[in-house]
Amino acid sequence: MEVETPMLVPNAGGAAARPFETHFNALDEDLKLRISLELYLKRLIVGGLEKVYEIGRVFRNEGLDTRHNPEFTLMELYQAFTDYHGMMDLTENLYRFVAQEVLGTTHIVYKGIEMDLGKPFERITMVDAVKKYAGVDWNEVETLEQAKNDVNNTASEAPEKNVKTESEKIDFSKVKVEPLFEEFVDFDTFSKSDFRAVKVKECVAVPKSKKLLQFTLDDGTGTDRTILSGIHSFYEPEELVGKTLIAITNLPPRAMMGIDSCGMLLSAIHEEEGEEKLHLLMVDDHIPAGAKLY
Repeated sequence: MEVETPMLVPNAGGAAARPFETHFNALDEDLKLRISLELYLKRLIVGGLEKVYEIGRVFRNEGLDTRHNPEFTLMELYQAFTDYHGMMDLTENLYRFVAQEVLGTTHIVYKGIEMDLGKPFERITMVDAVKKYAGVDWNEVETLEQAKNDVNNTASEAPEKNVKTESEKIDFSKVKVEPLFEEFVDFDTFSKSDFRAVKVKECVAVPKSKKLLQFTLDDGTGTDRTILSGIHSFYEPEELVGKTLIAITNLPPRAMMGIDSCGMLLSAIHEEEGEEKLHLLMVDDHIPAGAKLY
């Protein structure tokens, strides 16, 4: 049964996202725009409607870029008296039906790979998938150190498992870098710059800016640090979350698009065939947040 559920909610649950907030004057009550369809659909299931779905608008007060909009459409469905096998059946049949209706066939080509959605889908657990495609049996792993060793050992067995192990050969013949500074910098002045390892907790595009990314960083102090960086031409926000970067943390706050940027992230820049290339300086994730660089 297709249903409609409230968009204005007291609790914007069902997903991990910041909500848009508004105020209901008649009840003098603060409300939020929903970030998912989940909670009210589950209420309907509990209330006795055994199969429900909704195609509806949801709102997430977060980043904005060419692939992410703060409002978008979701389809969610829930049914009672089934388990994950029943949901897999439903999902498999859904893809098969849509392909037949839209394309007139279940044979499709995606990124050069031919697939027949009319055939039964392979059903495999995450553990078995890791074992099949990475050669690591997680049932045999008991410690974090052993897990790392298993991954490293799998990579070392690459010739048997068809995994590339040769170092990438990079051609720097067309690369141009800025000349070194000729004048010396006073050592005492340089040593006062506080270079720290920081962990990216969140990264979003700054609204109304084509270049700026806003980073929420763990700098080891227990208080989140905000730094803005004009690198959106080189990175999408989601690919930087969880990375360990290097920042100068003792610069005075600088207002950018109305947001105080408290520090500077370090990047390596060069020119290649007339085009600027930029790479954020990323370091090993084993380095803890707040570690000082000397």
